[in-house]
Amino acid sequence: MKTSSQKRFIVFLAEKQQTVVGLGTVGFDITEMPWQTETFDTDKKFMLEVINYVRQEKWWQNLGYTPSPEHIAYALNGFEILINQITVNDVDKDNLNKWIAEADSNDPIYCGYPKCPKHKLILSALGCKFCNDKI
Repeated sequence: MKTSSQKRFIVFLAEKQQTVVGLGTVGFDITEMPWQTETFDTDKKFMLEVINYVRQEKWWQNLGYTPSPEHIAYALNGFEILINQITVNDVDKDNLNKWIAEADSNDPIYCGYPKCPKHKLILSALGCKFCNDKI
């Protein structure tokens, strides 16, 4: 991750922690992600790279549970299809502005995108995905 836009995507996804928010309550519409028309193509490519990275089983060892490879494949394949289908015409600039406006001054997007000292993941307002999964 190099850009603020890419970091915002990671924070957005990290906010969808079922272990913190609750099972079945973390869904979102693909157009609610923090897309920007100016960085759309680069961000779309980045999201596809993230999906491919998460497919690597070595990454899963940091979770507090052992996921089913079939469930991971199903979820990532579906997410990849959605990312591939979104176009710049689907971007609603208000979604990004609304999401940023709802963040408080302690939110990672306002604090320089701090990382978990143990896992080196960008933190969300809910903390570290890996630390929370192990609770």
